[in-house]
Amino acid sequence: MDANFNTRNTRSTEQMNHEGLRRWFSSMNDPNEIKSKIRNLLIEEKNSVKHFLSLPP
Repeated sequence: MDANFNTRNTRSTEQMNHEGLRRWFSSMNDPNEIKSKIRNLLIEEKNSVKHFLSLPP
C-alpha cells in the first residue's frame, strides 16, 4: 500500500470536517446553542471511547 495514501486521505477528511463545522457553526447565532452542541459532542465522544476501551483485546 502507498505510504502516502493515509496522509492524503486524512488531510482531505480533516479539511472536509473543518468546512462542515464552519457551515454548521455559522448557521447558529446563539452562543449557548453552540456551547450545548459542543458539550453534547464531547459527551458522545467520551462515551464512544469508554465503549471502545471496554471491548476485549
